[in-house]
Amino acid sequence: MSKLRPRRLNISAGFTLIEILVAITVFAIMSVLSYSGLHSLLETRAHTLEQAEQMADLQLAMSILARDLRLVAPRTSRDQYGDVRPGLSKEGGDSSPLEFIRGGWRNPLGLQRSQLQRVAYHVDDQKLIRSSWATLDLAPQSKPTEIVLLEGVNSFSVEFLDDKGTATNTWPVQSGLDSEPAADLPKGIQITLDVEPWGEILRVFGLAG
Repeated sequence: MSKLRPRRLNISAGFTLIEILVAITVFAIMSVLSYSGLHSLLETRAHTLEQAEQMADLQLAMSILARDLRLVAPRTSRDQYGDVRPGLSKEGGDSSPLEFIRGGWRNPLGLQRSQLQRVAYHVDDQKLIRSSWATLDLAPQSKPTEIVLLEGVNSFSVEFLDDKGTATNTWPVQSGLDSEPAADLPKGIQITLDVEPWGEILRVFGLAG
């Protein structure tokens, strides 16, 4: 008669406490590295999108400015005091507005108005603002429609170029103290914008007049 031998139990050994701690530590390190990489990627993406939006705003503002200057018309008008104003004007200094009369004002509704429009550009609180009026000759209470074209503008300087390329920051150039403002236009206008974060941007626009 054969003897029965007791079966050996195959007991699988589990993880030790040290192995579990090592695994948790490795997992924590990998998680931190993954989060850091993802956070850096998201920051880079957000910065890229912000710069793309800023570039789109800059391009749109320069496009509107270029369109207006291409349509400058040599026509005088009257201000709210009844004084004759030249077709294009700007006093010396960056703070004074660039004002002019432009043509080609679209009229899809067929309103009883001119196709000419009074427009001005100036910077206020680091914002490039385009102002426009419904009439060329201003009444005492005339108020413009203002649109902010660009933000982060540190300066907006304008120089006027004559046919010899000579530049001046004031227009019109008066030939005498009693001379009446004329509708004459310069050959070109040089615009310099200091815009965040792009820095100084210079554009030269030729005038049809």
